[in-house]
Amino acid sequence: MIAGVWGGPRLGRTTTALLAAAAFGAISLFAGAPGAAAKGTKPPKPSKPAISGLTATPGSVPSSGITTVTAAVSGAETCTLTSNKSVPGLPVSSSCGGESFSQAVEMPNERFEKKPKVFTLKLVAVGQGGKAQASLKVTVINHAYSVIPTTVVGISDAKQVGVGSQHVCAVLSAGSVTCWGSNREGQFFNGQSANEYDHPVETLVTGATQVASGSFFSCASLASGHVECSGYDGSGELGNGEPGVGPHEPVEVQGLTEAIQVAAGLETACALLTSGHVDCWGRGKSGELGNGHSVNASTPVEVLGITNAAQISIGAGGTHACALLVTGHIDCWGANTYGELGDGTTTDRIAPVEVLGISEATQVSAGYAHTCALLFSGHLDCWGGNSGGDLGYGGNADSHVPVEVSGIADATGVATGTVQSCAVLGTGGVDCWGGNRYGQLGNGTTTESALPVEVFGVDEATAVSAGGGQACALLIGGGVECWGSNQEGQLGNGTLR
Repeated sequence: MIAGVWGGPRLGRTTTALLAAAAFGAISLFAGAPGAAAKGTKPPKPSKPAISGLTATPGSVPSSGITTVTAAVSGAETCTLTSNKSVPGLPVSSSCGGESFSQAVEMPNERFEKKPKVFTLKLVAVGQGGKAQASLKVTVINHAYSVIPTTVVGISDAKQVGVGSQHVCAVLSAGSVTCWGSNREGQFFNGQSANEYDHPVETLVTGATQVASGSFFSCASLASGHVECSGYDGSGELGNGEPGVGPHEPVEVQGLTEAIQVAAGLETACALLTSGHVDCWGRGKSGELGNGHSVNASTPVEVLGITNAAQISIGAGGTHACALLVTGHIDCWGANTYGELGDGTTTDRIAPVEVLGISEATQVSAGYAHTCALLFSGHLDCWGGNSGGDLGYGGNADSHVPVEVSGIADATGVATGTVQSCAVLGTGGVDCWGGNRYGQLGNGTTTESALPVEVFGVDEATAVSAGGGQACALLIGGGVECWGSNQEGQLGNGTLR
């Protein structure tokens, strides 16, 4: 008891002091905690860049076409676009701090490639948090085309148009000739050769009344009765007696002084004379000279048995020819693999044979493997190859004799190309049918049609001409509109796409 009494007060005072000191220390540690924590904390790490919605519009473009690459980008400062194959202007870097990326890219010139080429474009976004990447594919197709008519630049006084395989020529009101498209063989009569012209260029021909465009050569009928040709001459199709590498300037076809019309095909040309006779020159292996032989001729030879022709035709790229007679009948000769001579067989003919069942024709047009005729009634008959609906009757089977084109009763003109046909209507409109890979039907699609479809926006046509993958309409005022393939600038609208 004594000890407890003596120690109690002192122990109590000591305990109180220790508790107070501990409390003070705790308060001091608590008060100092925020300062210590702030001093040791690191700033947040920047987020890694992110790319979403990477898109190329369009994803498939013509040769030399433009596509726009866009994406939503976050957390990046710079964006770099590259390609796995050579593309003009790439790689390219730009700021993408604005949370987005947009870059127009002109794809390479691939017009002479056999197949479409696929390019892989890669976008790399770099920021403080690292980098991100994404890729997409863009296809460059090996053709350029227009599925609707486009205006040929600089022509307002054309009198006649001749469409070839990959080039077009027109006779102007003064008798001069202008051409556009491929000139690789010097088929422009201008003393030069170049890959292509996307607009009409002046030639050296004067006094022309009519022009015909073949595969890689051209011929013009002159007011003097002479004929001049230029371009490729491997089979003697220039008619000057010197087959070989053709001159790029016009050369006169030997012996012709009374020509009133000329026609040009694959490597063959023919002239209609004032006498009603027909002379041909060039390739003759399929009988397309009509002279009873199957050999080439570098100067004109007379087609057998024709003395009363009113009009002639050879398809661009074709190896058969036809003549409209003053009687309204039609005679054809040459290749007949698909029944394009219309005599009910598939036998090649080295001399003219009569097309069966036609007696009131007013125009004939020979294409690559088919032929069409305009009748006095305004109806049309076609015969020959029909893989794409080229005959216009609604089916796809070939016909060795004429069949009527469906739905046309007021035609005023007809033209056949490689796999398509077109007709000028009494309204000034144009209907086309057949193959349509390059938009050569002019109806806004690339879908073939075995029945005639309306060419978009043409309502003042006076004539139509068709060739390899394109067609052109001559308008009332002298203007020209073309549609279809533009691989070589043959639409003449100032572009190659």
